[in-house]
Amino acid sequence: MTDTQESRMDFTETLFEYHPEFQPGESLYLDPEGSGDGNEEICSFYWPKAAKPFEWEVRDPELDMINPFKLVLVPHHLGIDPDQLKWITVFSPGMEEPKERARFENLFAN
Repeated sequence: MTDTQESRMDFTETLFEYHPEFQPGESLYLDPEGSGDGNEEICSFYWPKAAKPFEWEVRDPELDMINPFKLVLVPHHLGIDPDQLKWITVFSPGMEEPKERARFENLFAN
């Protein structure tokens, strides 16, 4: 097993240890990219059930941030049935309280 495969297995085991009810296929995955101070430049979304599972939101030059009104359209563009969406998974380096969680909350609070 490679180091990458071993890391993935460790992550998976830890994830299910803390959240045994987690269903990966019912989660919207997102990864904010930016300065981390609320000015996200890009946020990528992945919905595993979609025919085209990726969606990218890029900073709106007029707002100097990701347009929060466009974020509302992401589930529609990905074909997400609200009844199927049970989890939102934010990629982070593995801290117990990751800064990406706060970034996600700030991004969607706008």
